[in-house]
Amino acid sequence: MGTFGEAPVLAAAIPTGAGQGLETTVRQRSENGRRYAVLYPAAISRLPYIVVANLRADWVAGELTAFLWRIVGLVLLITSFVTVATMAVIGHFVLSPLLRLRDHLNAAAADPENPIAVPLKDTRGDELGEVMGQFDSLLHKVSDVQRSARERLAAMVDNSANGVFAIEPDGRFIYANRAALELCGMDHIDQLNHLSRPLIVTSKGREMPLSRYLLAGERTGEVELIDARGDRTVCMLGVNQLRGRNGVASLNYGWAMDITERRKGEEALMRAVEESKIANRAKTEFLANM
Repeated sequence: MGTFGEAPVLAAAIPTGAGQGLETTVRQRSENGRRYAVLYPAAISRLPYIVVANLRADWVAGELTAFLWRIVGLVLLITSFVTVATMAVIGHFVLSPLLRLRDHLNAAAADPENPIAVPLKDTRGDELGEVMGQFDSLLHKVSDVQRSARERLAAMVDNSANGVFAIEPDGRFIYANRAALELCGMDHIDQLNHLSRPLIVTSKGREMPLSRYLLAGERTGEVELIDARGDRTVCMLGVNQLRGRNGVASLNYGWAMDITERRKGEEALMRAVEESKIANRAKTEFLANM
């Protein structure tokens, strides 16, 4: 009856009336691949005609590429949205409490006797909130036990009749009990770090600051201590080291015992023995002369 547009090649190949008995579509692609002719017989179109359509095929590749890019874009968009939403949910409900717990652990490690430095109170009703609450309670109990043990130990050391010193590897005093301060003629530990006294006089007559003597290594011996006032005290001084897991000394500590009175007693006893020997010798000589 007629055509419009570019005439399909398939229509020219079919003689008039030859397509009346067809019951299926007939397809044919052009040689250059840009056209795709499709014949629709009357049995399919339900018209008293044979319809031949000339379809373009050169746009399929571009449409398919664009379709694939749209699919990839949608997948990336959905994946990004799901990832961001998942990270936000996990960060709010899991990572944020864990970071708070980490900060609490760091603060507790820096100051183990002050567990409330970073409050860890969580009103969550899930398992993580229960774990954080139990950890907070455990940390308070451990801190109380450590504080109590330290206070008992400090009370025993502070009330000791012997002087106790503790010094860092850099030569800074970090502890001295009351007996140690009295022995050095000082009122506060800061004076030990700022004054050149006390001095230690070894048995060989060598003078050195107390800090250098404590850092010299582990030893015990009788020394003479010159305090801040210049008074001399005979002491038995012992030095030990506290080593870490790597074997390096992390702290030096020493104890000092005033043996001045004992030394005076020993000297008096020696003089009495010597005088007794002289008296016995004089008596023996007298009797011999008689």
